[in-house]
Amino acid sequence: MVNEIGKELHTKVRRFKKWAETNDPEKTEDNDNGEWCFCSEFDEMYSAAVDIIQNNPASVATDQIISDLLYAIARDNESEIIAQVLENYNGWFSLLCTKCLRSPYTNAKWQFAIRL
Repeated sequence: MVNEIGKELHTKVRRFKKWAETNDPEKTEDNDNGEWCFCSEFDEMYSAAVDIIQNNPASVATDQIISDLLYAIARDNESEIIAQVLENYNGWFSLLCTKCLRSPYTNAKWQFAIRL
């Protein structure tokens, strides 16, 4: 279930996933190691992720928010900007780092690992 805080992020993640399926259907979690085109869908997803981190305590995180944030972090694997933002938000960093361990998001895991 998506709560009000995570609603915009979830919408943006779904929109980006739809764009990615249409424009780059060959990419999977295990072979996504390049830059996205930085289409508007990516930019909107990225902005929504950063907004949640900067404007809410980690205690508001639902499973859906966590999943959406980890997905966004994994897609931001070239510039690592979301991971860099997390360095200033210990509650979010700790929560997402822990949850990432059991996630399918390979490209989020290494971003946390290099920051430990």
